[in-house]
Amino acid sequence: MQYIDVAGMEFPVIGPVERKNGDMVPLIEINMMSDERWKQLTEESAVKHFRKWYGREPESVQEAFEGQRVYLQILELEERKGMKAIELVEMVKTAASLSTPYFEKLYEGAKNLLGLEFADQLRKASDEYRARSQAHTMNIDDIKIYPCFASSTPGAKKVERKEWLYSQSGMSEFDIVLDRNNYLIDGYIGYLIAKENGLTHIPVRYGRRQIIKAVHKTGGKVYAWELPGILTNRVSVGDKVVVETSRGRRKVKVVAVEEYGQQDQKPLRMVFRVKSRAVA
Repeated sequence: MQYIDVAGMEFPVIGPVERKNGDMVPLIEINMMSDERWKQLTEESAVKHFRKWYGREPESVQEAFEGQRVYLQILELEERKGMKAIELVEMVKTAASLSTPYFEKLYEGAKNLLGLEFADQLRKASDEYRARSQAHTMNIDDIKIYPCFASSTPGAKKVERKEWLYSQSGMSEFDIVLDRNNYLIDGYIGYLIAKENGLTHIPVRYGRRQIIKAVHKTGGKVYAWELPGILTNRVSVGDKVVVETSRGRRKVKVVAVEEYGQQDQKPLRMVFRVKSRAVA
C-alpha cells in the first residue's frame, strides 16, 4: 500500500480521485477522533497533570480540570507583569468559574507574583463577572429577536455541534443573553434549539454587548470589533487595545464605543485585551 507524508505523519492512499480539470489526485485515509474519545483523552491528561503538579490524586475529574486551569493561569501571570487584572479577559473568566479553594490558590499565586493590588483587582473583576453571568428562567415567548438574527442562517456545523451539546446536557451549556428590553443579543442557536424542542422556559441572563470603532493609524480606515463581556463599560475613546484581525493580533486606537444593536448584521472579531489607557 502507498503512503503519503502529511505534516510529518504518514497516511495510507486508498485510491485516486479525479478533479474537474481531469487531474488525478490521491485520496488518503485519515481517521477522525470521536467527541467521546477526545473527551476521554482530555480527562486523562488533566488527571495526569494534576498528579504531577499537586502530588496527589484528584477527588474528581472536575477537580483535575480546575487544578489544571489554576496552574496554567499562574504560569501566564509570570508573563503579564505591569498589566491590570481587568485587562486579562480570559483569566478573569477562568477565575470566575473556579470553586472557592481553587480561586484562593489563583489569588495567592497572583499576590505572590504581581502583588496584593493585582490580586484584589482579580478578585473584584471575577466577582463582577460571576454576578453578571447569573441565569434566570424566562418564558421563551417573551424573548424578542432582532431582525439581524431572524434573517440569518447559522452554519450547519455550528448547529450540529450545539445540538450534540443539547443531547448531552440540555440547556446547561448554552449562554443566552438578553438586553434590558428582552432582546436576544447572544446565544441565537441555543434559542432556536430550545424552540425546536418545544421548551417553554429557558435559562437566560441579562447583559450588554458593546462594539468599538477603531483605527490602525491616525486618519486611517475605521473598523469595528466587539468587546468581550468583561470589558463592557471598561474601554474608552483614546484607549489602545489588542484585537483579532485576518492577519493575527494587532494594536488599534479606539475612536468610538457603541452599544450592540440590530444594525450589526454580521459577527465581529473580538477585542483581546486593553494595551494602554488614554491619557487624561
